Amino acid sequence: MSVVTEYMHTAALLHDDVVDTGTVRRGKPSANVVFGNSVSVLVATSSSPRLQLMTDDGDIDVLGIYARTLVHLSEGRCSS
Repeated sequence: MSVVTEYMHTAALLHDDVVDTGTVRRGKPSANVVFGNSVSVLVATSSSPRLQLMTDDGDIDVLGIYARTLVHLSEGRCSS
């Protein structure tokens, strides 16, 4: 679960830098500056299939939690 969470977090940061035209991430040039917006979005989007890893044990309840979290994230809201 922690690996999938990190994939989603990284994808969110990549998208955030593209949308906000961010140039620095953690004190270094952001990925969109180094590789361009297209590559950043492609890498972030390709992380989505990692969600399937969370349901490999047959428990799909966790997928619902993640889906709601990602919806809130994409809408710019924090979930509690």
